[in-house]
Amino acid sequence: MAAIGCALLLSACGSGGGNGNALNTGSTNTATPRLNEIEIQSQFENRITESYVVIDGRRYQIGDKMDISQLPQGLTVQPLEVTVKNIQDGTEVEKYTGEMRIYKQNYSVIAQRYYDKSHSLTNPNAQPRLAEYALTDPFWSSTPLANLPQQGNYTYKGLAIGAKEQGNLEYTVNFDQRTGSGTITGFKESGTISLLPSRIKEIKDDVSTTFSGIEGVATAESKKFSEGDYRLGFAGPAAEEIIGDVIINPDHAQLKPNEQPSYIEIDFAGKR
Repeated sequence: MAAIGCALLLSACGSGGGNGNALNTGSTNTATPRLNEIEIQSQFENRITESYVVIDGRRYQIGDKMDISQLPQGLTVQPLEVTVKNIQDGTEVEKYTGEMRIYKQNYSVIAQRYYDKSHSLTNPNAQPRLAEYALTDPFWSSTPLANLPQQGNYTYKGLAIGAKEQGNLEYTVNFDQRTGSGTITGFKESGTISLLPSRIKEIKDDVSTTFSGIEGVATAESKKFSEGDYRLGFAGPAAEEIIGDVIINPDHAQLKPNEQPSYIEIDFAGKR
Protein backbone atom coordinates (compact mmCIF):
# COMPACT_ATOMS: atom_id res chain seq x y z
CA MET A 1 0.00 0.00 0.00
CA ALA A 2 1.35 3.39 -0.94
CA ALA A 3 2.03 5.96 1.73
CA ILE A 4 0.01 9.14 1.78
CA GLY A 5 2.28 12.12 2.37
CA CYS A 6 0.92 15.21 4.02
CA ALA A 7 2.13 18.52 5.42
CA LEU A 8 4.81 18.42 2.74
CA LEU A 9 7.74 20.42 2.48
CA LEU A 10 8.90 23.89 3.13
CA SER A 11 7.28 26.03 5.77
CA ALA A 12 7.75 29.61 6.79
CA CYS A 13 4.88 31.72 7.95
CA GLY A 14 3.80 33.54 4.85
CA SER A 15 4.74 37.02 3.90
CA GLY A 16 4.93 38.53 0.45
CA GLY A 17 4.04 35.75 -1.99
CA GLY A 18 4.15 33.22 0.79
CA ASN A 19 2.30 30.00 1.37
CA GLY A 20 2.94 29.19 5.01
CA ASN A 21 4.47 25.76 4.45
CA ALA A 22 7.95 24.74 5.85
CA LEU A 23 10.88 22.43 5.24
CA ASN A 24 9.20 19.50 6.86
CA THR A 25 7.04 16.65 5.65
CA GLY A 26 4.90 13.89 7.00
CA SER A 27 3.77 10.64 5.46
CA THR A 28 1.57 7.99 6.94
CA ASN A 29 0.46 4.53 5.89
CA THR A 30 -3.04 5.71 5.06
CA ALA A 31 -5.34 4.28 2.39
CA THR A 32 -5.35 6.11 -0.94
CA PRO A 33 -9.02 7.31 -0.60
CA ARG A 34 -7.67 10.04 1.69
CA LEU A 35 -6.83 11.87 -1.52
CA ASN A 36 -10.60 12.28 -2.03
CA GLU A 37 -11.08 14.35 1.11
CA ILE A 38 -9.54 17.28 2.92
CA GLU A 39 -9.59 17.68 6.69
CA ILE A 40 -10.74 21.18 7.58
CA GLN A 41 -8.09 23.06 9.56
CA SER A 42 -7.67 26.50 11.06
CA GLN A 43 -4.74 28.33 12.59
CA PHE A 44 -7.08 30.35 14.85
CA GLU A 45 -7.69 27.64 17.46
CA ASN A 46 -6.20 28.39 20.89
CA ARG A 47 -7.14 28.63 24.57
CA ILE A 48 -9.51 31.57 24.09
CA THR A 49 -10.75 31.38 20.48
CA GLU A 50 -12.18 28.81 18.13
CA SER A 51 -13.44 29.05 14.56
CA TYR A 52 -15.62 27.59 11.85
CA VAL A 53 -15.10 27.57 8.09
CA VAL A 54 -17.43 28.25 5.16
CA ILE A 55 -16.27 27.01 1.75
CA ASP A 56 -18.44 27.69 -1.31
CA GLY A 57 -21.41 28.34 0.99
CA ARG A 58 -21.08 25.15 3.05
CA ARG A 59 -20.22 25.38 6.73
CA TYR A 60 -17.61 23.10 8.31
CA GLN A 61 -16.36 22.64 11.84
CA ILE A 62 -12.66 22.17 12.44
CA GLY A 63 -11.82 18.51 11.88
CA ASP A 64 -14.68 17.91 9.43
CA LYS A 65 -13.87 16.25 6.12
CA MET A 66 -14.48 18.06 2.82
CA ASP A 67 -15.30 15.65 -0.01
CA ILE A 68 -13.30 16.53 -3.14
CA SER A 69 -13.95 13.28 -5.03
CA GLN A 70 -16.28 15.00 -7.50
CA LEU A 71 -13.95 17.90 -8.26
CA PRO A 72 -12.34 17.79 -11.71
CA GLN A 73 -8.63 17.34 -12.34
CA GLY A 74 -6.73 20.62 -12.31
CA LEU A 75 -7.37 23.78 -10.31
CA THR A 76 -10.66 24.53 -8.53
CA VAL A 77 -11.08 27.86 -6.71
CA GLN A 78 -13.91 28.35 -4.18
CA PRO A 79 -14.80 31.25 -1.86
CA LEU A 80 -13.50 30.81 1.70
CA GLU A 81 -14.52 32.37 5.01
CA VAL A 82 -13.17 31.65 8.49
CA THR A 83 -15.05 33.12 11.46
CA VAL A 84 -13.25 33.40 14.79
CA LYS A 85 -15.21 33.51 18.05
CA ASN A 86 -14.52 33.62 21.78
CA ILE A 87 -14.81 30.26 23.47
CA GLN A 88 -16.14 31.75 26.73
CA ASP A 89 -19.23 33.54 25.43
CA GLY A 90 -19.43 32.52 21.76
CA THR A 91 -19.05 36.08 20.48
CA GLU A 92 -17.89 36.23 16.85
CA VAL A 93 -14.97 38.64 16.77
CA GLU A 94 -13.30 38.45 13.36
CA LYS A 95 -13.83 37.03 9.88
CA TYR A 96 -11.14 36.20 7.32
CA THR A 97 -12.11 36.01 3.65
CA GLY A 98 -10.29 34.59 0.68
CA GLU A 99 -10.14 31.49 -1.51
CA MET A 100 -9.84 27.74 -1.16
CA ARG A 101 -7.59 26.55 -3.99
CA ILE A 102 -7.49 22.85 -4.78
CA TYR A 103 -5.13 21.52 -7.44
CA LYS A 104 -6.00 17.91 -8.08
CA GLN A 105 -4.07 15.21 -9.92
CA ASN A 106 -4.59 11.45 -9.91
CA TYR A 107 -2.15 10.76 -7.09
CA SER A 108 -1.55 14.14 -5.46
CA VAL A 109 -3.49 17.15 -4.20
CA ILE A 110 -2.52 20.69 -3.20
CA ALA A 111 -5.07 22.32 -0.87
CA GLN A 112 -4.24 25.99 -0.32
CA ARG A 113 -6.15 28.40 1.93
CA TYR A 114 -5.53 31.97 0.80
CA TYR A 115 -6.69 34.89 2.98
CA ASP A 116 -6.84 38.35 1.45
CA LYS A 117 -8.71 40.37 4.11
CA SER A 118 -9.76 40.29 7.76
CA HIS A 119 -12.92 41.98 9.03
CA SER A 120 -13.73 43.02 12.61
CA LEU A 121 -17.13 41.72 13.75
CA THR A 122 -17.12 43.74 16.97
CA ASN A 123 -16.41 47.18 15.50
CA PRO A 124 -18.81 48.02 12.63
CA ASN A 125 -16.78 51.14 11.79
CA ALA A 126 -13.51 49.27 11.30
CA GLN A 127 -12.20 48.99 7.75
CA PRO A 128 -11.15 45.57 6.42
CA ARG A 129 -7.46 44.89 6.81
CA LEU A 130 -5.21 43.23 4.24
CA ALA A 131 -4.13 39.74 5.18
CA GLU A 132 -2.56 38.36 1.98
CA TYR A 133 -1.07 35.07 3.06
CA ALA A 134 -1.68 31.41 2.36
CA LEU A 135 -1.40 28.10 4.17
CA THR A 136 -1.04 24.88 2.22
CA ASP A 137 -1.73 21.21 2.89
CA PRO A 138 -0.29 18.86 0.24
CA PHE A 139 -1.26 15.18 0.03
CA TRP A 140 0.22 12.53 -2.24
CA SER A 141 0.34 8.77 -2.73
CA SER A 142 4.07 8.28 -2.36
CA THR A 143 6.02 6.13 -4.82
CA PRO A 144 8.29 3.64 -3.01
CA LEU A 145 11.93 4.24 -3.88
CA ALA A 146 12.23 0.73 -5.34
CA ASN A 147 9.31 1.42 -7.71
CA LEU A 148 10.84 4.46 -9.39
CA PRO A 149 11.74 4.01 -13.07
CA GLN A 150 15.29 2.73 -13.51
CA GLN A 151 15.90 4.47 -16.84
CA GLY A 152 14.62 7.17 -19.15
CA ASN A 153 14.07 10.94 -19.13
CA TYR A 154 10.65 12.19 -18.07
CA THR A 155 9.43 15.79 -18.02
CA TYR A 156 6.74 16.74 -15.53
CA LYS A 157 4.54 19.71 -16.36
CA GLY A 158 1.94 21.36 -14.16
CA LEU A 159 0.96 24.33 -12.02
CA ALA A 160 2.86 26.47 -9.53
CA ILE A 161 0.77 28.36 -6.96
CA GLY A 162 1.89 31.29 -4.83
CA ALA A 163 -0.27 33.44 -2.59
CA LYS A 164 -0.85 36.15 -5.21
CA GLU A 165 0.52 34.69 -8.45
CA GLN A 166 0.38 31.47 -10.43
CA GLY A 167 2.79 30.07 -12.97
CA ASN A 168 3.98 26.97 -14.79
CA LEU A 169 6.17 24.09 -13.63
CA GLU A 170 8.48 22.12 -15.90
CA TYR A 171 10.76 19.59 -14.20
CA THR A 172 12.83 16.86 -15.90
CA VAL A 173 14.08 13.72 -14.17
CA ASN A 174 16.86 11.59 -15.64
CA PHE A 175 16.21 8.23 -14.04
CA ASP A 176 19.40 6.77 -15.58
CA GLN A 177 21.51 9.29 -13.67
CA ARG A 178 19.01 9.61 -10.77
CA THR A 179 18.94 13.41 -11.04
CA GLY A 180 16.34 16.09 -11.68
CA SER A 181 16.09 19.82 -12.38
CA GLY A 182 13.56 22.30 -13.69
CA THR A 183 12.04 25.75 -13.78
CA ILE A 184 9.00 27.68 -12.60
CA THR A 185 7.91 30.50 -14.90
CA GLY A 186 5.19 33.13 -14.96
CA PHE A 187 5.86 34.92 -11.64
CA LYS A 188 6.40 38.65 -12.16
CA GLU A 189 8.02 39.43 -8.81
CA SER A 190 10.71 36.75 -8.97
CA GLY A 191 11.16 36.11 -12.68
CA THR A 192 12.10 32.58 -13.67
CA ILE A 193 12.81 30.30 -10.72
CA SER A 194 15.47 27.65 -11.34
CA LEU A 195 15.25 24.34 -9.49
CA LEU A 196 18.90 23.33 -9.71
CA PRO A 197 20.05 19.76 -10.42
CA SER A 198 19.96 17.39 -7.49
CA ARG A 199 19.80 13.65 -6.85
CA ILE A 200 16.92 11.31 -6.12
CA LYS A 201 17.02 9.97 -2.60
CA GLU A 202 14.90 8.76 0.27
CA ILE A 203 13.90 11.79 2.33
CA LYS A 204 13.15 11.62 6.05
CA ASP A 205 10.58 14.00 7.43
CA ASP A 206 10.04 15.36 10.94
CA VAL A 207 7.93 12.43 12.12
CA SER A 208 10.42 9.67 11.30
CA THR A 209 8.78 8.56 8.06
CA THR A 210 10.36 8.59 4.63
CA PHE A 211 9.41 9.16 1.00
CA SER A 212 11.18 9.14 -2.35
CA GLY A 213 12.00 12.56 -3.71
CA ILE A 214 14.53 15.26 -4.48
CA GLU A 215 15.88 18.14 -2.38
CA GLY A 216 17.84 20.92 -4.00
CA VAL A 217 18.82 24.56 -4.29
CA ALA A 218 16.46 27.10 -5.89
CA THR A 219 17.34 30.51 -7.32
CA ALA A 220 15.29 33.40 -8.72
CA GLU A 221 16.02 35.57 -11.74
CA SER A 222 15.30 38.75 -9.76
CA LYS A 223 18.29 40.14 -7.84
CA LYS A 224 15.95 40.93 -4.93
CA PHE A 225 16.30 37.31 -3.80
CA SER A 226 19.13 35.09 -2.64
CA GLU A 227 19.25 31.29 -2.79
CA GLY A 228 16.61 29.04 -1.32
CA ASP A 229 15.50 25.42 -1.22
CA TYR A 230 13.03 23.16 -2.94
CA ARG A 231 11.76 19.71 -2.12
CA LEU A 232 9.52 17.35 -4.04
CA GLY A 233 8.05 13.90 -3.68
CA PHE A 234 7.17 11.32 -6.32
CA ALA A 235 3.53 10.24 -6.47
CA GLY A 236 1.75 7.27 -8.04
CA PRO A 237 2.63 3.59 -8.54
CA ALA A 238 5.52 4.45 -10.87
CA ALA A 239 6.29 8.14 -10.24
CA GLU A 240 3.63 9.42 -12.64
CA GLU A 241 3.47 12.72 -10.72
CA ILE A 242 5.51 15.04 -8.54
CA ILE A 243 4.41 17.46 -5.82
CA GLY A 244 6.52 19.91 -3.85
CA ASP A 245 7.32 23.45 -2.91
CA VAL A 246 10.05 26.05 -2.87
CA ILE A 247 11.12 28.88 -0.58
CA ILE A 248 13.67 31.54 -1.57
CA ASN A 249 14.86 34.16 0.90
CA PRO A 250 15.22 37.88 0.15
CA ASP A 251 18.63 39.38 -0.49
CA HIS A 252 18.69 41.97 2.28
CA ALA A 253 21.58 43.79 0.65
CA GLN A 254 19.30 44.70 -2.26
CA LEU A 255 16.52 46.18 -0.10
CA LYS A 256 15.85 49.90 -0.21
CA PRO A 257 15.62 51.84 3.09
CA ASN A 258 12.45 50.86 4.98
CA GLU A 259 11.54 48.27 2.32
CA GLN A 260 9.98 45.12 3.78
CA PRO A 261 11.62 41.84 2.71
CA SER A 262 9.58 39.55 0.49
CA TYR A 263 9.93 35.77 0.45
CA ILE A 264 9.16 33.47 -2.46
CA GLU A 265 6.95 30.63 -1.27
CA ILE A 266 5.36 28.50 -3.98
CA ASP A 267 3.66 25.11 -4.14
CA PHE A 268 3.84 23.06 -7.31
CA ALA A 269 2.63 19.79 -8.80
CA GLY A 270 2.89 18.17 -12.21
CA LYS A 271 2.54 14.97 -14.19
CA ARG A 272 4.49 13.28 -16.98
